[in-house]
Amino acid sequence: LPHDQSLLDLGQKISDHIGRVFARRRAETALRLAHDGLEQRVRERTADLRASEERYKAVSESAAEGILTLDACDVIVYANPAASEILGLERDEIVGKPLFDLCARPEGFSSTSGRGAVCNKIESAIVRKDGSEAVLELSFGALMHGTVASSTAILRDVTDMREVDRLKSELISIVSHELRTPLTSLRGFAELMLHRNFTAEKQREFLSIILGAEFGSIISL
Repeated sequence: LPHDQSLLDLGQKISDHIGRVFARRRAETALRLAHDGLEQRVRERTADLRASEERYKAVSESAAEGILTLDACDVIVYANPAASEILGLERDEIVGKPLFDLCARPEGFSSTSGRGAVCNKIESAIVRKDGSEAVLELSFGALMHGTVASSTAILRDVTDMREVDRLKSELISIVSHELRTPLTSLRGFAELMLHRNFTAEKQREFLSIILGAEFGSIISL
């Protein structure tokens, strides 16, 4: 009987050992399958990101507007051909530079990332390498590459538009001044005729001045 009990104990130990071996193998198989699945998802996600970046680059390279991609510190990591033309610099002179080393930072504007920015569109003056001056309009938008935050800046050269605005303001100012002078004279003659008694001959004289010189000045503007 003791011998039989020993055999039973040995058999139980062998059974337990085999059970642990199979359990470990099942766990290893499950872990390997999970690892393979994770690797596959990472490969798929990487391929999707690469395809998305290639589509973005293809669109950016042919865009008429300047496009810059900035990291979280506002350092330029990508510039399309239009941005190079607008800034008057080669792309290797743009990439790696902080944005506001190339153009003036507006007062109160802290960061393009959105954490400190007070607006998402600004105007900034630049002096190009060839000495020409320009006014740029920059529009900012947030970008996410996985968990990495960055931003994009769309550049437009609005120098001609701002010059037109300036000329319009000057024209309005000049016309307003030129109109004010004859109108002041007209008012003076009208008040004289209203508050004082003049002979018919004098009234005709005043009316001749109003209809002649003063109205002529207004019509010629």
